[in-house]
Amino acid sequence: MNPPCAGRHYAKHIRHAIRFLKPGGYLVAILPRTAWEDHGELPGGGWDDLPVASFAESGTNVPTGIWTYRKA
Repeated sequence: MNPPCAGRHYAKHIRHAIRFLKPGGYLVAILPRTAWEDHGELPGGGWDDLPVASFAESGTNVPTGIWTYRKA
């Protein structure tokens, strides 16, 4: 998923999507780097940084990464 990155709107989308996961299900999202570093709003999971300016062609230089979560 690619939730909105402005502010912390992504957190609401993540919490909503997790509700639909079955045990053992995965959720993968492209998120701003601050979601992983600063806000502490993501449940445990994995994080991989994307290359700098990955979305420059789309008009944004927000540092991003791929967050992966598996529901127990």
